[in-house]
Amino acid sequence: MWPFSSSSAPAASTSAQPAPPPPPVEVAPPAPAPPPPSEAPFQPPAAAPATLPPSLPFLAAALGLSTGIYSGASRAAKVFMAENAHRQPTTVQGWFFYNKTKNYKVVLSALGAGIARGARLGAWSGAFVGLHAGIGYLLPAPVMQSTRDDRSAELINAGAATAQGAGAGVLLAAGAAVIYKLPRASVRRSLVLGLGAGGAVGLLETLRSRVARAREEAEREETR
Repeated sequence: MWPFSSSSAPAASTSAQPAPPPPPVEVAPPAPAPPPPSEAPFQPPAAAPATLPPSLPFLAAALGLSTGIYSGASRAAKVFMAENAHRQPTTVQGWFFYNKTKNYKVVLSALGAGIARGARLGAWSGAFVGLHAGIGYLLPAPVMQSTRDDRSAELINAGAATAQGAGAGVLLAAGAAVIYKLPRASVRRSLVLGLGAGGAVGLLETLRSRVARAREEAEREETR
């Protein structure tokens, strides 16, 4: 018994040795938390130059046509009655031809005056729209971009749109003064009128864009 027990003791001691420790597990560092919305980097959107509706010349031409027809008809009727006041008809047939001739002259004069006034208003309105668009694309890029402050962005865009409209109005007034050869006093009046009217158009265009943007934001909020 003793020799058997002594020979088995070393084997038991060798089997009781501790196992090697496991290799360390590498843990990836946690991802950085995204910044809050207030601290997100701001990228100013490039604002396109203010543009007027392309249908403005057609509306001006339609307005000129209607007002020209009305004023032309009224003027032609008065001119015809004044020219024939000394030879009034005395018979029923005479009055029939008198009114028939008068109506023909009134219709022709009204159509001529309406077409002429509509063409003039449409051409001048088209020139203003073209000048307005050209000046908008010639403005420097920093003026036409928004900043981080919404209030400052609105003021910058409103000022740019006002300058854009005022410049187009002044150029149009200068062209009209050259074409019609206006005197010096009328030229000054035309330039001031073009400056004021063009600036007012720029402000109205800014207001229209702001209303359209607010409507789009409201529709976007409703769809969420």
